This record gives sequence, C-alpha cells and structure tokens, in this order.
Amino acid sequence: MEHPPGAPFANAEHLARLRNEGTTAWNNWRSAHPEVVPELEGVVFEAKDLRIVNLCGANLRNSNFSGANLGSAGLAKANLSGCSLKGANLSNADLGSAKLLRANLMFANLQEAALTQTDFEKANIGWTIFANTDLSTSRNLVTVEHSAPSTIGIDTIFRSQGKIPIEFLRRAGVPEQFLSYMRSLTVHPIDFYSCFVRLLQQRHFVRNNVAHSTPSSRCAVLEGQ
Repeated sequence: MEHPPGAPFANAEHLARLRNEGTTAWNNWRSAHPEVVPELEGVVFEAKDLRIVNLCGANLRNSNFSGANLGSAGLAKANLSGCSLKGANLSNADLGSAKLLRANLMFANLQEAALTQTDFEKANIGWTIFANTDLSTSRNLVTVEHSAPSTIGIDTIFRSQGKIPIEFLRRAGVPEQFLSYMRSLTVHPIDFYSCFVRLLQQRHFVRNNVAHSTPSSRCAVLEGQ
C-alpha cells in the first residue's frame, strides 16, 4: 500500500495499522474505536487482499483499488469518490450509502453486493457485473457513464422489482426486447403464485371428494370440475 507522489496524504497511523498489522487486527482496532474515521485518501491498494476489511465510513477518495480483493468488505458510507476500482472483486461487499462519484468500476465484480442508497453519480462502468444485487434504491444511476456493456443479471432485475432506470439498463446493453416487458415480469409475481396455489388447492379438493364419494355422487363431482 503506497502513497503516490502529489496525492493528498493519508493519516500515517491509519495507513501503518492497515499495512503492517493486517485485516484482523485492523478490524479489531475499528471495533475498539468506532469514533475514528479512517483517513486513507490517495493510497495505492492495487491488487491487495482486503477481504472482510472494515472500511465503513472511511475517506478513501482518489485511492487505487484496481484488481484488489474486497470480497465481503465493509464499505458502507465510505467516500470512494474518484477511486479506481477497475477489476476489483466487490462480491458480497457492503456499499450501502457509499459515495462512488466518478469512480472507475470497469471490470469490477459487484455480485451480491449490498447497494442500498449507494451513490453512483458519474461513475464509469463497462464489463461490470451486477449479479443478484438490489439496485432499486441506488442513486444517480442515470448519470453513470458506460464505456462498454455490463452484465445485469435477471436475478438483479427481480431483486430490484424492476425499479431500475430504463436508460441505465439500455446503456448497459440490456436488449430492447427485454426492456419492453420487464415490468410485467416483476410487478405482480405474487399474484401469479397465489393463483397457482389456489388452482392446486381446488384440484386437491376435487380429488379428495372423488376418492371419498359414492359412484353416483362422484359423477356429479366430476361434472363440476
């Protein structure tokens, strides 16, 4: 974890703790000092293993996380403005209410990441993976810059209940044919399920009546199906 020349200086103590003591010790320190806001602006974390690290609420502006493994990391309410997250693994990471202003998310993996109220204002995506995530409350998706198509999983469409800006999906490469009936797939899935259950219950009721009826009454039941 280096500090590039000319970049704003990170807090030396915070950087040393994370660099020298490792993730477990860092997380324990964060738990013991919840009032401390980590100042790690402009640091190079390129290709570092930062799985499960607690960087919630941290100032990480303009830092370089290219190729870093941030799987299951805590990044809720972190300021990631201007960060390079190109090719980063963010699967299962908590990015709730994080700020990604002009962040580079190309080739990043956001599978199952928590994106509640995440601010994507003018972030750059392309070949980015949004699999099994809920984008329904993510902010400023319409301002995202698309350098290439991205993967938007159908599980993401369903988890978001279709509440994703059409323009975002279109520019991410989702086919127009799918966009045209996307809402019909997500608006009333419970209604269909309820109807299916009711139909099964009716059939079960009819079968029970047939099984326990006399021959004469059975004909009447069958005629009423």
